[in-house]
Amino acid sequence: MRIAAVADTHGHTESIISRLAYVKPDYLLFAGDFYRDGRAIAGRLKIEAAIVAGNSDMSYRDRQEQVVNLHNHRFLLIHGHQYGVKNNLNRLYYYALELEVEAVVFGHTHSPICQRVGDIWMINPGSPVRPRLSARASYALIEVDQESIKPAIQWMAP
Repeated sequence: MRIAAVADTHGHTESIISRLAYVKPDYLLFAGDFYRDGRAIAGRLKIEAAIVAGNSDMSYRDRQEQVVNLHNHRFLLIHGHQYGVKNNLNRLYYYALELEVEAVVFGHTHSPICQRVGDIWMINPGSPVRPRLSARASYALIEVDQESIKPAIQWMAP
């Protein structure tokens, strides 16, 4: 299964939709800012999705976090502002341990991260439209099968 992880589109979805139409993911994990963008991306690609709200979403009635089970792997999907991810990943990591997930997909920083901390993958796809800290526009692809999770940051064309 190929999972696209996207965050922080802030109302600009055309470039990521075009890119993902080429990549053909099976599922979308959308980590917020803007919630409706996640719905638009999944709708245009005609794929299933898990979508959470971010700090820039006006309607905090939308789901703020979700544990998603895909191919017997547990993912925490969250925007990340609730756990201070701009400072460090400690609080989010310990929360992931409590939830017994294998991977966390989060956003908020607009800077990509794909690193394993202990037994947990910490995956921030960055932003496909508003990268920060000299990063290029990006998203993540996560290949999963019954045995493994293999995430990788994907760079958008300049």
